[in-house]
Amino acid sequence: MSSSSSPYPRSSPTTMSNARSSTPEHLNVLCGCGLRAPLRTALTEPNVGRRFLGCVNYKMEEWKMKEDWNALEMEDLETKNEELMLKIDEVEAKNEELRLKIEDMEAKNLIFRGRNKLMKEEIELANVKVKLLTVIVVILVGIGIV
Repeated sequence: MSSSSSPYPRSSPTTMSNARSSTPEHLNVLCGCGLRAPLRTALTEPNVGRRFLGCVNYKMEEWKMKEDWNALEMEDLETKNEELMLKIDEVEAKNEELRLKIEDMEAKNLIFRGRNKLMKEEIELANVKVKLLTVIVVILVGIGIV
């Protein structure tokens, strides 16, 4: 990871040897090399008093290799992030498609419920007519007309 993209401000390389280290427990951070990176305070100009997370390997060639490796890893993560963003877009498009289908099905369901209600009312009316005709036939039979 390059020093310009670090989330923590860094001091100049000479500051590392001229810094005090005091890390609160809540800032127990590991460096990219795997060692604890204590919170330090710069003691040299122009950064006097500036706080930074500093590792003992900061000036080492190994650190430079780690930064190069971290840059490659970051590129890989950015590529994966782009792929995931595309997948999110695909899922959101599919979600919208399904939402529209659900809306369509709900509208059809309302239509079918309305038709079902009308059919039930027609059946009830037909049953009332049958009962009425039955009563009429019974009356006509009783008075001898049928």
